[in-house]
Amino acid sequence: MRRLVIPLFIAVLIGLPIGVAYFLPSARKVDHLAPIKETIARRDFSTARKDLDAYLNRNPDDREAHLLAAQTARRADDGPAAEKHLQRYRALGGNSEIIEREQAMRRYQNGEIDEFAEVISFCSTNAEDPLTPLMLEALARGILLAGSPNQAITCLDLWLSHSLSPADRVQGLVWRGLALEKMGLAPEAAADYRTLLAIDPNHAEARFRLAEYQTRDEPREAFVQFQRLDRETPGRPEVQLGLARCHRQLGEHATALSIITQLLAARPNDLDVLTEAGTLALDRGKPAEAEPLLRKAITLSPYRLIANVQLLQCLQELGKADDAEVQRSKVKKIDEEIQKRIDAMTRKP
Repeated sequence: MRRLVIPLFIAVLIGLPIGVAYFLPSARKVDHLAPIKETIARRDFSTARKDLDAYLNRNPDDREAHLLAAQTARRADDGPAAEKHLQRYRALGGNSEIIEREQAMRRYQNGEIDEFAEVISFCSTNAEDPLTPLMLEALARGILLAGSPNQAITCLDLWLSHSLSPADRVQGLVWRGLALEKMGLAPEAAADYRTLLAIDPNHAEARFRLAEYQTRDEPREAFVQFQRLDRETPGRPEVQLGLARCHRQLGEHATALSIITQLLAARPNDLDVLTEAGTLALDRGKPAEAEPLLRKAITLSPYRLIANVQLLQCLQELGKADDAEVQRSKVKKIDEEIQKRIDAMTRKP
């Protein structure tokens, strides 16, 4: 007994790590990649890749680091770099199944989503697999790229059901909000943006999209959001346009006109600016001013619903009955086509 006590006493006194190693051989191995993994968890892929490069310069045969570098490069949309690290991982004796799945993730991410049902089924029944969240993330990105929001929501719901880093959860909510908007489900998208902002109050894109949703029915709340965005990033045209819309909705036409006049001078062929300028002219009781603005907007985008609806109102106010009737038929066709697309998107995958 005394022979064991003496070395332990000495180790404690002088703080030698060997004391712990001697008596606790099962102590956890230090993860030298932990700081880089924390950076990746924040979705700061650029910094993580620089740190991984520096680490691999010192440790060129670290197999786990090459796999992590391959995954990070893929998530940063650098396919060639991802493949280079993956091949090095293979040369160092890496797991062939992990290699195949990582290459498949690159295909999903690039919009090759033919295996959607199989991937969802696998991920649903293998929730504990450490690669499952990465597979769902890659698949969701590819589905959004391919333009299938209903499938994207199915995938994102499953991804968000996992234990994710705050940054990954924020990104998932952004993507799901975008998919919901494409399906015409703006209130549901706004709920995601509100949840997102509770996690990350400085997320400018979510704040902007929430403000856009609020503009029609909650213009005062939207105005507060746009004001904050304007303070944080002054001069953004889309934020200035949002402020103009809020002022118009609140009946502050002179202020709205001041902003729109500046935007029109700077962006004379901007579809959204032209449509808002025409709408403001109508609200100010000046349909003759509105008509050329709205017609120009429709020339730029013939099937934009809001511009066509506003032009119909304009023609009615100007007493151009025949033109209004033609325009009414066009608006009806556009509306029916939009509904068909929404119905197609909302069918179960």
